[in-house]
Amino acid sequence: MGNEHNSVFVTSAAKVFLQRCPSYVVNKKNSATMAKELIRLVEEEHFDPASVDTYTQAFQNCLQELEVCEPETRKSVEEMTPEELAKLSPAEQERLPDHILRKLANFELAQRRQKPTLDEHSATLKQIFEELDVAFSPGNTKIVAEWMNSRELGFSPANIRMAILDNESRLEPSEQVIQSMSAEEYKKAVLDPKLRAARAAQPKPGSKVPFGVQSYSSWIHSR
Repeated sequence: MGNEHNSVFVTSAAKVFLQRCPSYVVNKKNSATMAKELIRLVEEEHFDPASVDTYTQAFQNCLQELEVCEPETRKSVEEMTPEELAKLSPAEQERLPDHILRKLANFELAQRRQKPTLDEHSATLKQIFEELDVAFSPGNTKIVAEWMNSRELGFSPANIRMAILDNESRLEPSEQVIQSMSAEEYKKAVLDPKLRAARAAQPKPGSKVPFGVQSYSSWIHSR
């Protein structure tokens, strides 16, 4: 019976060791190396076979012979590329220092400039948007289209201008406006709205319908 209890304790200690030491790779070679050192520690140095410390000591003694994996370390924001900064959540972007925010802003401006050739109608829309200092972007055009559809207005230049002016606080600023912003102004005008939108998009507890599906579907069918 004593041996059975001892076996349970040893198994438990091994599991705890694996949890505490994620760099240890479980394979036949490592298991054989660790087993040999564990036996030596127990028989020659009288270590407790049921103690996690025994496994830890064996690991340290055999470190040069074992296959280990380096734990993944996350880059600092100073080391991140603009592409990596753009993948951060709005909450993480909000906490970026000013000089990193400017780096992100410049990258996003460059991305905006990489647009396909516009047809005549789209070029006219773009001109109207940018004359009023807002970006000609999918998010902005969606807001304007929803506003106009809700009022059953035609897509004339005058109506588009009216929609932009009425929704100005909700629209992303144009490239020219962003270029003239300080880091703090960029945070308030661009990042803070992103953060609020991300929070608002979180599904409410208990909801069985994905957030936003119904309103988006209505917009698609109304176009």
